[in-house]
Amino acid sequence: MTNSGLTEITRCEVCGGHTLRPVLDLGRHPMCDDLVAVGDARICVEYPIEILFCDTCRTAHQRFQIPKHELFPSTYHYRSRQTLDVLNGMRRLVEACVAHYGDLSGKKVLDVGCNDGSLLSIFREYGAKTFGIEPTGAAADAMAAGHKVLNAFFSEEVAGDFVAQFGQPDIITFTNVFAHIEDLGAVVRALKILLKSDTRIVIENHYLGSILAKRQ
Repeated sequence: MTNSGLTEITRCEVCGGHTLRPVLDLGRHPMCDDLVAVGDARICVEYPIEILFCDTCRTAHQRFQIPKHELFPSTYHYRSRQTLDVLNGMRRLVEACVAHYGDLSGKKVLDVGCNDGSLLSIFREYGAKTFGIEPTGAAADAMAAGHKVLNAFFSEEVAGDFVAQFGQPDIITFTNVFAHIEDLGAVVRALKILLKSDTRIVIENHYLGSILAKRQ
């Protein structure tokens, strides 16, 4: 089964340039987390995976953008806590924040796309006050772990709601989130609502060079 409700990317989402070049076509594939039980007749929806490369700013893109509600449904079952490498990477990120920004005691940390709150739990070990924004059912896991979470997709409206309820954060984290965002401009506008003059933004994202070099 194929999906026809995709948005085709025709200009670079980072610099706005039109020099997008196809460099890799992997055909059609189902979502990596769309698992079908043995004996179930359901057929997975397949999506095209074609990589474009911007010659202007050297950013790689998926040619076709999957709607966010299909990519991250309420039933999304991935949980960060189930993968040791992910948890180890999160701990290194928090340790790097301590090294760069000093004592985190009492600091307000917001993790956008917080999943089950695993990263926030590590920040809390260092005395931080922890908050999240998460659109999927994983938000319930994060709340059960004691974090304050808005169960929604990140937007200007949600950023305003967050500030109204909790104030502006000291640190904002995005771990493997930017690659899945439909509108980067809208995210930047939402960030401006959250920022104080000394708010730090920490972004973790895939680097195509490492993916190719390490054959990931």
